[in-house]
Amino acid sequence: MSDHLSAYQRNLILAQIPRNELENLAGCLALVELTNGQILYSEGELVTQVFFPIDSLVSIQFGIREYRGIEIALEGKESVVGIVSTLARSYAGSSAVVRHSGTAYRLSAANLATTVSTSDAFWRISAKYIGTLFNQITQLAFCNRFHTIDSRFSRWLLMSRDRVCADQLSATQESVAQLLGVRRSSISEVAHELRALSIIDYHRGTISIVDRPALEARACGCYSSLRVSFEESPHAKR
Repeated sequence: MSDHLSAYQRNLILAQIPRNELENLAGCLALVELTNGQILYSEGELVTQVFFPIDSLVSIQFGIREYRGIEIALEGKESVVGIVSTLARSYAGSSAVVRHSGTAYRLSAANLATTVSTSDAFWRISAKYIGTLFNQITQLAFCNRFHTIDSRFSRWLLMSRDRVCADQLSATQESVAQLLGVRRSSISEVAHELRALSIIDYHRGTISIVDRPALEARACGCYSSLRVSFEESPHAKR
């Protein structure tokens, strides 16, 4: 594959598209910068474009009253953000917020619809991803209800790291507490313990993974389960 098309393979959805179809699609893709905290779409909005992250991280959030902003899915290089609402031509039932700055390829809803209608391969790839996304949403609902804050925090760090391929994450204890639906003091207590054990480190606005094997040992079984589907994507690397 040419160097030009190889760049698109950094997203694992685009990496699965046959070369001739990717060449046709390339002209419709725009490389964009995503910044931490940027809202790609909000709950109740009509989604008019989708994003294929490369090294950025997007949190899919939902909530009611004081629990608004709880994370129900985490999307990175294995994803196409916004595809469910776009294909359904319905208003978004959740919000998509960038949690780690980076790049992504943007595609309009109109071009997505054309691609789906003309490419059986893209439709199969998208359908498989949507199934994986719903599995993640179900798993995280179970995780948030039954698992400890310690194991959930560890799981979140590992999932984030896998998607951006970096041990240093743009996150604060307050933002993670909001995403997990717990008190900031609870996350601070866990983070302090992990830091004392030299498993993680943190400075203002960043959390770094120092000892990944030890962090995996602290994570709940949801991480292992979700990692299987993530690693089924071609070229996925830990």
